[in-house]
Amino acid sequence: MPEPAPTFLRHMPRLGDYVSVDFLIDPDGRVVECDILYPQVSDEVEANACEGTLGKRVGRPARDSEGQPTYGKIGLTSIIRGSTNELPDMPKPERLEIMVSALPSGESRQSISLLAEIDGSGQVRHCRQMPDHDIQLSSVGCAQAMAHTYPVRNGAGGEPVSYIDEIGIDFVVGTDPAEGS
Repeated sequence: MPEPAPTFLRHMPRLGDYVSVDFLIDPDGRVVECDILYPQVSDEVEANACEGTLGKRVGRPARDSEGQPTYGKIGLTSIIRGSTNELPDMPKPERLEIMVSALPSGESRQSISLLAEIDGSGQVRHCRQMPDHDIQLSSVGCAQAMAHTYPVRNGAGGEPVSYIDEIGIDFVVGTDPAEGS
């Protein structure tokens, strides 16, 4: 994942006490796309608010499975006033949910995150387990993530690009509703 320098936060859009933004960072570590997730704003307000971030150097870029700099998506939340205990109801990143008959932990629910390399057509090309996550669940999660299509991201020239993103997966013990009772 891209690693933003603390100084980048001063370029975050200011739209109230809390703002949550997804950025696409290019292989040089610069912002090429800015999507405001919270608060909900018009396209015009978003374009004006994001203008100060486009082209700014964030820090280190993401690295692909071969260690080469590549595009990467990061989400940042800025709190001007208040605390993390008082966060408004913001949109949460989409997560995959996988029904299983049992989990290695014996619990009824277990969550993991994967680092996925998503190609220019929105398909997962490569998937990596996050540190300290169960390897069996990560393998199953990667296989399921590869069956989904993700948003296509465009580089500065408007061409579709491969990028790194974190994919959240929830494993839930239960019966698939499609199978009936």
